[in-house]
Amino acid sequence: MRNKSILLVGGTGYIGLELYRQWNPGNTICYTGRRSPSHVTPEELEDYRYLDLGVKESIHQVLRERVYDYIICLAARVQIDMQSSPTTLSKGDVLYDCNVEGLKSFMEIAKETPSRIIYFSSMTVYDKNNPSPVKEDSFLFPFHTYGQSKMLGEKKFAESLESSTASGAILRIPGIFGGKRQGGYIHHIVQKLRSEEPVFLDVGGVVYWETLYIYDLISMLEEWMECYPWGDSSCEIFNLCYGQETDFVGTAHSLKKLLGSTSTISLSEAPSYGVFYMDNTKVRQYWSPHQTYDYRAALRRYIHDSLV
Repeated sequence: MRNKSILLVGGTGYIGLELYRQWNPGNTICYTGRRSPSHVTPEELEDYRYLDLGVKESIHQVLRERVYDYIICLAARVQIDMQSSPTTLSKGDVLYDCNVEGLKSFMEIAKETPSRIIYFSSMTVYDKNNPSPVKEDSFLFPFHTYGQSKMLGEKKFAESLESSTASGAILRIPGIFGGKRQGGYIHHIVQKLRSEEPVFLDVGGVVYWETLYIYDLISMLEEWMECYPWGDSSCEIFNLCYGQETDFVGTAHSLKKLLGSTSTISLSEAPSYGVFYMDNTKVRQYWSPHQTYDYRAALRRYIHDSLV
C-alpha cells in the first residue's frame, strides 16, 4: 500500500505501532494516544498526535489536520475478567467508558469525514458454543465483559454510519502474537522450550489464546483494504483470521517439534475445551488467490523471526 494518508486511533499500542512501522515508508501516517510512547525513535515521535476519546477537542484537532484515506480504530482497554458476567458491564466501568462511550464520541465527529473507517473488534463477541468455523452472522454472547464492550462498540460504530459521509467496516480478530510483543501464550511457551525448561499448561477454562501472527494480520488487512469495494455507508463485518482449527495443547507440541526441544509438556488436567475458531470465507474473496495464510507456517516464521 502506497501514497495513502492513514490515522491509527489508539496507535500507541501493540498492533498500532506494528501497523505504523510496516506502513510508514511510502504513506502519510499519524498514530494517536493519550500519552506519547517512550519506546519509539525521535523520528517516529514526530507522527504521534495526542487524542483522548473523552476529550472531544482533541478529536477535532487531529481530524482537522488533514483528510485521511483510512481511519483505523484500535483504541480499547483490554481487561479480561474470566470471573465476571457480561451482564455486569455498565456506564462508569473503565471498559464501557473507553470501548463504548469513547468510540461513540469519536465516531460522532469522524462520521462527517469522507474517510474509510475500520473498527477493530474481537472474536470474543461470539458465543463460544457456536459451531465452528464461526461465521460473521453467528450468535453473539460474549464470554466476559471485554467481549461485551467490543460487541456494544460494534453497535455504536454501525449506528454512527447510518447517516454519515464516511464508509466503514468491522473486523473481528483473534488474539495476536509476534512482532515486538514480549508476552502471551506462544511467546512464553517458546521461551521455555528454548531454555529446555518443563512446560506446564493450565488448560482449565481455556477459550481464547493468540492464533494470528501480527505480520499475517497486517498483510491480510492491507489486501482487504485495497480490494474491498468501499462506497456506501453500510457497515459490513469480516472475520480476519486463518480460518483454520487450532488447538491450545497441540500448539505447544508443534512448537516443541519445530524447536527440537527436549522439554516435557504436562497438563493441569485432561483438556475439556471445545473447538472454537472463525471462518474467513467472506474476507478471503478480497485476498490474492496466490496468497496462502497458514497457522503452522506462521509458527515457523515466528520462531525464525524471533531469532533475528
